[in-house]
Amino acid sequence: MGSVADLRGLWVVLFLLSGLAAVFAVLLLILDPLAAIPWLVATWSVLLVSGYRIWRIDHPHESARGTLAPRVYLVLSSLVAGIGLFTVRANPIVFVVVLAVWLVLMALLGLALWPVSRGRKVD
Repeated sequence: MGSVADLRGLWVVLFLLSGLAAVFAVLLLILDPLAAIPWLVATWSVLLVSGYRIWRIDHPHESARGTLAPRVYLVLSSLVAGIGLFTVRANPIVFVVVLAVWLVLMALLGLALWPVSRGRKVD
């Protein structure tokens, strides 16, 4: 008999139960957002850990970072794009302000990195 980390059936049951609780936590979020925060954190944490353990048992020789990083990047960039779209639709002036701040930050970052990219020693 293996360790608890290798018991795939246990992790699948935990994943299914926490998934059901996570759905109810999202429904609670609609009704009472403040009361839902602890439930969301707890249920989604268990859901993520158990899902990761199932994946790790099924793929023992693959790198989680190399496999999951592109998918996480895609989800996060889509989420940011969706939030940005809703924000611009609600108040278009926000887009102008965010764009201006973004350009200023990129210019400052470029100025900060310019001596390093030119091969100079930064004091």
